[in-house]
Formats: sequence, structure tokens, C-alpha cells
Amino acid sequence: MAPSLSFPTLRLVLALALLAGTTVLAEAPAPWIGLIVLGLVLLILLPSLPSVLRTVTGRFAAAQVAVTIALLVGTGQGMWDAVVPGMRFSGVAAFLICMPLYAVLFRAGGLDRWMARTLLRVRGGLRVPALLACATVSTFGLSFGTIPVYGSALPGGSRPAAAALSRGIVISMLLAPTTGSVAAVMAAYPTLGLPVILSATGPVAAFAFALGCLFRHGSVAFAEATPNRKRTEPTDWTAPVLVAILLIGLLGLGVSLLPAIAWSGVVTYLVWMRFQGRGRRWRRAVAGLRGVMNRSAARLAPEIMLFVATGWLAWALSGLTLPSDLGAPDAGGLLRPALPAVILVAMAGIAMLGVHPMVVFGILHPLVAQIGTGLPPAAEYTVWLIGFVLALLLAPISVLTMTAAITSGLTPWQASVRLHGVYALCLGAGTVAYVVTRYG
Repeated sequence: MAPSLSFPTLRLVLALALLAGTTVLAEAPAPWIGLIVLGLVLLILLPSLPSVLRTVTGRFAAAQVAVTIALLVGTGQGMWDAVVPGMRFSGVAAFLICMPLYAVLFRAGGLDRWMARTLLRVRGGLRVPALLACATVSTFGLSFGTIPVYGSALPGGSRPAAAALSRGIVISMLLAPTTGSVAAVMAAYPTLGLPVILSATGPVAAFAFALGCLFRHGSVAFAEATPNRKRTEPTDWTAPVLVAILLIGLLGLGVSLLPAIAWSGVVTYLVWMRFQGRGRRWRRAVAGLRGVMNRSAARLAPEIMLFVATGWLAWALSGLTLPSDLGAPDAGGLLRPALPAVILVAMAGIAMLGVHPMVVFGILHPLVAQIGTGLPPAAEYTVWLIGFVLALLLAPISVLTMTAAITSGLTPWQASVRLHGVYALCLGAGTVAYVVTRYG
């Protein structure tokens, strides 16, 4: 008699199928693929649905679903047409489920101890700037995976480390297309070359780094090394090298960034565990993968529901028609001097309400283009990009916030507004002053 499929194994299969489905959906946005992805999400959520709806995040997601249905009915949009754009954030959910694999690999190879020894050589007062710089550089290869990789060596609830790692990621966004948000803004300004972009965003990146050094939230501490291992044990770089090879290869094949990071973690984990120890190593590798991803999926069930609900709400909102008289010359004359500040407040404020910044960008960008900012394209690019940065830092449902919250043990609210509120306010005000002074 064939062995029955246990629930943990089934959830692993569903999680991997979700990752595969979201990878295909990003490259071939067909409605039937979107329906399969939606079905996989519902199957993953179904066992945890009662407990999810008892959480604040779950209730907020349920409210978003209700608003989405009302908007779709009111605007007459077809549900079939909404399947693909409605599942736009399912890839983020799949990425978050796979994210803890990086922490396991980081610790298993002793990279946490190597990083701790390296940064411990830095004097206490310079440790936060050092971590901020390391996070900025690492994001060029790991993107959002920088937080779990570095965070695995940090004790739970470390606010200074969570702040430095999150800010390092957004600083990298000002220097290169390290996230999808940067790519979206670049696509809106295709005539801008990288040298022109860097000439505009470089000073803002330096200012953001200086603010990160100023607002430290305390000193950075590191978790103690595993007691049963010698401190002199050599560091194994096999896992990061394999991740880098896989990531470069997948990106070269045209795979989107988040699924590429997720698949690199899954494959590297299986290969790493396969060559550890003796006995039935493939079975042990699969069992380890099942354990990590099951815990992750169970813990992230409310967030998964929220991401999917937000995707559907984003599509419903994108179907709304903007008033045509807002582009009148008189309105432009009144609004133009304040537009950079309005853009930043709108991007951050609406994102904090649960609307993805891409939706805000998609609605506001054509409106601002009608009004006209009076700024050169490089300045507009800088303002919109900082809008995405503020949204990522302050929105409790952003992938940056969720990654930092999961890794550090903070709540989404603690890892967003409470952690970055003053930093974001200063960064936004400084950006407006810089743009108006240099380009106004």
C-alpha cells in the first residue's frame, strides 16, 4: 500500500507549486495560470483561515476583499480580466515563504560568526554605519534577501540592526535597480541613462546614509556563536557562491528578481543538505525543507492573505477614472510648486493604508504628467523613487517591512512607522529641499 501524503508534505508541495506558478505567471500572464495560483493560495490558507481571521492583519485583508468586490461591481470590471493583475502580489507571498531558508544556510556555513567577528573588529560607535554599508552593498546581489541573511546573526528584537538593514536596502535603490520598484520608475523614464540618474540620486543616497548613521536606535549586538562549534572553525562559502551562481543564471534567463531569489534559496538548501552527514541525505534534505517552509507558511498566513487581497484591490482601484479638470493650467499653476511634497506624502500615506505604492504610482503619475512639475526628468525620477522608498519603509504590509519584522521579531507596526517614522520624515523633507534647490 502506498504511503499517504502527510499534511506537512502537502503544504510543501503547495508552496513549491505556488512558487512555480508565480514564476510562470510573471512571464506568461494568462488568466488560467492566475486561477491556478489563486487556487494554490487558497489551499495553503484554508487550514489556517479561522485563526487568520482572528488577527488584525486577517481582518484588514477581509475588509480589502469586500471593498474590492464593491469596486469591481461598481465599475463593471470583469472578474476574468482581473485574475492576472489581481494576483500580482502572489509572488511576494511565495518569496516570503522561502525567505527563512537563507537564514538557515547563513548559520549552517558559519557566515553569521564570520560576519560577527568582522563587524566586531569595528568600534562600537561605527558598527551601525558598517552594518548599513554592508547591507547597501549586499542588496546588489541579494535584494530583500539581505535582511534574513544578515539578520540570522542578530538577536530577536534588535531594532538598531533592523533599521540599518532596511535602510541599507532602500539606499541601494537610489544607486541601481535592486528592486521591482526601481525598475518600474526606470520604465517610466526610458530616456534617462544611468549616469544621469546617479547624478540626481547620488546626493540623496549620501544624505540617506548620513541619516541612517545619525538615527541609530542604539548599538548593534550579535548573537553568540553556537556553543558546540569551535570559534576557529573555517567559514564555508559554498552556499553563498551557489546562491550567487543560481541567481545570476536565473536572472540571465529572464526570471523575475523575487522568484529568482526564492528558487536560488530552495535549490541551494537542498544541495547543501544533501552533502551534509551520512545516510539518506536526500530524504533528510527534503525533510528539512519541509520543516522550514511549513513553519514559514503557517506563520505568514495572515500576510499571505493580505498580499493577495491587496493585489485585487490594486486592480480595482486602477479601473477608476480620474477627473479630467485636474489637468487644467490654473490647477497646475497652483499645485506645481508643491507637487514633490504632495507626491511623497501621497505615496507614503496611501501605502500605509494598505494600498500598494505601484497602484498609487499608476494613478498619480499620469495626473502629475498632465499638470506638469516644471522639473527635469531626472528630478521627477528622484521624487517618485523616494516616494517608493518612503512607502516601503512606512507601510506595514510592504515586503521590506514584513521581511524585517519576521527576521527581527518585531511586529509590522514596530518595523515600519515606529522604526522609520523620523528617518522617513527627514529623508522626505531633505529630498524636497534638494530637488527644489537644485532643479526648481
